Amino acid sequence: MPFVIFVVERYLEWKFGVMSTFAASLLVGGLKSGSEQCATAGAVLLVVLVVGTAL
Repeated sequence: MPFVIFVVERYLEWKFGVMSTFAASLLVGGLKSGSEQCATAGAVLLVVLVVGTAL
């Protein structure tokens, strides 16, 4: 499982930059800890980064 997480993290960093790894960390950390605000902030930031590159 850690290998899969490492590969996903490297792909996000390569494709969308360092901020995408920060957003993914916020999202996963918020989901694991049960913090809705943290998970929401990570999800919104990740969506903005991904959609912003498509425009």
